[in-house]
Amino acid sequence: MRHLGGHESAEKIAERQSRYEQPGSGQFKIVELCTEEGVGWVGYWESQWQGDAVYEVGWALTPPFQGRGVAIAAAREARAPGPGPARAAGGAPHPPRRN
Repeated sequence: MRHLGGHESAEKIAERQSRYEQPGSGQFKIVELCTEEGVGWVGYWESQWQGDAVYEVGWALTPPFQGRGVAIAAAREARAPGPGPARAAGGAPHPPRRN
């Protein structure tokens, strides 16, 4: 598996997947409603940006579902819970949307 920062062992990947499957992990499977097929994932995690605590959002979709607004709809549903600046501020795309 190609991964930023180099190769990860199968054990490390399995450990992370196990964490992601836990309730409250901030990671979600994107499911096509008609077929119940998994077509990707969306999630958020705490991060730092310019010295502030922020939530970073990531996603990936299988090619047939890309470019159809699925990721943005899933990201809206998966936003960080509760009140506060991280939720109220919305977000800023990095890289920019033109990517």
